[in-house]
Amino acid sequence: MDKKYDVFISYSRTNLEQVKDIKALVEQQTEARCWMDLEGIESGVPRFTTAIIDGIKECQVLLFMRSAQSQRSEFALRELNFASKRGKKVVIVNVDNSPMTDEFEFLYGLTDTIEWENLPQREKLFRDVRRWLNKADKPAKQQRDTAKPAVQPAYSGDLLPEGASINGGKYIIKKVLPSSAYYNSYLANEAGGCQMVVKEFFIKDYTERVNGIVKVKDGYGDDIDIDKWKKAIFKHWGWQLHFSHPNVESLTEVFQENGTVYGVKNYIEGEDLWSYLRRTGRPLDENRVRKIGIQLMNALSYLHKASILHLDIKPGNIMIDRDLSKICLIDFDICRKMDEHDESDPLAYSAGYAPIEQIGNGRIGPHTDIYAAGATFYNLLTLLAPPSTMDIADDGEKAFKFPSNVSRPMRDLIQKMMTPNRLHRITAEEVIRLLQS
Repeated sequence: MDKKYDVFISYSRTNLEQVKDIKALVEQQTEARCWMDLEGIESGVPRFTTAIIDGIKECQVLLFMRSAQSQRSEFALRELNFASKRGKKVVIVNVDNSPMTDEFEFLYGLTDTIEWENLPQREKLFRDVRRWLNKADKPAKQQRDTAKPAVQPAYSGDLLPEGASINGGKYIIKKVLPSSAYYNSYLANEAGGCQMVVKEFFIKDYTERVNGIVKVKDGYGDDIDIDKWKKAIFKHWGWQLHFSHPNVESLTEVFQENGTVYGVKNYIEGEDLWSYLRRTGRPLDENRVRKIGIQLMNALSYLHKASILHLDIKPGNIMIDRDLSKICLIDFDICRKMDEHDESDPLAYSAGYAPIEQIGNGRIGPHTDIYAAGATFYNLLTLLAPPSTMDIADDGEKAFKFPSNVSRPMRDLIQKMMTPNRLHRITAEEVIRLLQS
């Protein structure tokens, strides 16, 4: 190899597109040169194994992209073993939320492991890689602070502490709830005594709280337009004030304070489907997915008739009650109005659940949400990461790895929902009819 590389990325071909995105982000955040075995193939190395060995020898760090496929790949495990024996820094990165196999846990359970979707863990990985490679953190830059004064006392840290008050003392923070990449979530007591959920816009990779004000971290001002994000969030959460559907999250109040945006909603007990799958370690049965799917399609039909596209449908954005009987579609952070192009709307998507027109900034529409819903059904039934649009286009039905207990009609339905050609996807109403048949 002619180039000098720092980080070797080991992965399964099934996760190729997602790993390419991860590689780009690692390089951006750490200034490291990352090597994938794709480089060895494209450079014309006569013996692929030689390219792998040379790549691991040269790199100081190996990131093993653990997925349902890679932890069963003999070749990928050889890469992991070879790096460990060579004294390389090894981190296992779970990229598809799949549980460890017993054999993998027995062999590598003590190796440093992170969940890629866990942003604090991801940020720590970036810091560790920079430290291991002796690369300095990004230099500090002057930031323009236009935030409004914080209520007193002025808090620091990523999260508001218990007892903190916002909106003139109307809401008192009680405890932290599970949050997302774009916001902190708190259980709060309203002045009248009701328990509410307060969402606080806070991008954990890029923002921090200083003397009560949420601002961009020093050195990241060129990486994110926080004012653009705040404008979009305030607009999107404002739409939720007008939602009225049993399967769609609505908000009771939206306001700006402490340099950021807050949204308030009623408290509902339950958990999101991603957390449920992770906790139980087993997929849902088909009948349960059909019941969940009908409610999700009813939610989408309501939203699409209101000209709203959700654009981030996935198990983590679907709340379910304790009886697994009622769902609620949440997190409208990157939603959009149909046929409305607003430069303030940031471009974002969730890998594996976004079709090609969303990834490539193409012509999005109701068909975009249908694709993501199909990918969600697939994950609920299999615990596997959804296949990429490229794999589906190349391999067709073979791109899907359904267990034997999933019926032929359900398999056909998911493939219709996830067809790469947006014009050939079916509507929410058609999905409901097929789920009920």
